[in-house]
Amino acid sequence: MRTILYASITPDGRLHRAEGGHRIPPAILMDFLAGAREAGNLIMGRGTFSLMAGPQELAGLDVVVLSRRRQDLEGAHVAASPAEALRHLEARGHGTALLSGGAATYAAFLKEGLVDEVRLNLLPSDGAPVRLLRARNLSDGTLQVAAAVSRA
Repeated sequence: MRTILYASITPDGRLHRAEGGHRIPPAILMDFLAGAREAGNLIMGRGTFSLMAGPQELAGLDVVVLSRRRQDLEGAHVAASPAEALRHLEARGHGTALLSGGAATYAAFLKEGLVDEVRLNLLPSDGAPVRLLRARNLSDGTLQVAAAVSRA
C-alpha cells in the first residue's frame, strides 16, 4: 500500500493558528481534505482526530486512529500499530493511505519504513507569509527548501 504523510510546519516551529483561532488555515484544510477524499481514507493520531472529528469533513472516509488504547471512537477504526492500520485499509480495498498528525504518528510510520511520499506545507509564522525560492536535493538524500519570509 502506498502511504502519503501530510504535514504542516512553520519556520519558528510553533503551531500555526489561522484567523478566527482555527488551527488549520482554510487552504491547507481544503487541500488536505481533497487528498483524503482522493485516497478515500485517513490515518491520524488520537489528538488530531479530536481536532478533525467534524462529521461533514470526515463523511464518507475510512478513518483509522492510531492509538494503543483500544477504546472505541465513533466514526473511526482504532489500530494499535501502523501495520495494523494499513492492513485494515487494504482489507477495505484501498491502495493509498493518507497519513496525518501528529509527530508520534509520523514517527511510528517512518520508523517502520511505511511512508512512500511526504507532502509538507510551510505555513506563515506570526502573519509573515513565506514564498518558495528554490528546492533542491542535497547529496545525502536530504531535500532543502528555501523560502523568503515577508517582513511586516
